[in-house]
Amino acid sequence: MMDEAQQPASDVILYRQRGEMPAPERWISKVVAWLPVYAEECGNAARVLLEDGTEHWFPVTAGWVYRQLAAHYMMDISALRRWYQHCMQLSQSPPIPVAPRDLSFFAVKSRSGPYGRNDGVIGYVSDAHVATVKSLTARTIQVQLTTGRELTLPMSRQMFEGQRMRARVFRHYLAGEGLL
Repeated sequence: MMDEAQQPASDVILYRQRGEMPAPERWISKVVAWLPVYAEECGNAARVLLEDGTEHWFPVTAGWVYRQLAAHYMMDISALRRWYQHCMQLSQSPPIPVAPRDLSFFAVKSRSGPYGRNDGVIGYVSDAHVATVKSLTARTIQVQLTTGRELTLPMSRQMFEGQRMRARVFRHYLAGEGLL
C-alpha cells in the first residue's frame, strides 16, 4: 500500500526549496525526531521535530538528515555500522548515539511504503524524548513525544520498544569501549 501525499499542519514550517532552509548548525542540535514524508508542495521531504516543539518540513531526504546529524556529532557512519554489526549482529539502520545529549536516535518505520522513486520509510526518534507509546492496532502505534508532538507509526509496540532498547544497549556498549 502506498501512502498519500501529505499536507503539513498549519503550525508546521514548510520549506519548498533547499535555499529557503536554515543552515543545519541552527537546528541540528535540537532534533528529537525526523521522518520521511511526501509533500505535495515539494515532493520528498523530511519532517523534522525539534526540542522546542516546532516542526519543520525540509525538502531533503530523511537520509540527508541522518548524515547531517552524524556529521554534526562527528560520527563516521561506516564505523558506526561496523560497531553495530559487532555489538548487535545487525548492520541496517544503526542508531546514532549522542553522548553530549545523553540520548540515542533509533530507527522507526514511519509509513507503510515508499511514495515513489528514491523514497524511504525509515525515520529516527530520540530515545530520551519518548513520553508514551500506545498501541492503536497490532501494527500501529501512537508515540507521544516529550515536546507534545505525536507520531503515528505503522509498527508494533514490541518492534518499537525493541529498537529503542537496542539503541540504548549500543550506546552503553560504545561508552564502555571508550568510543563515546
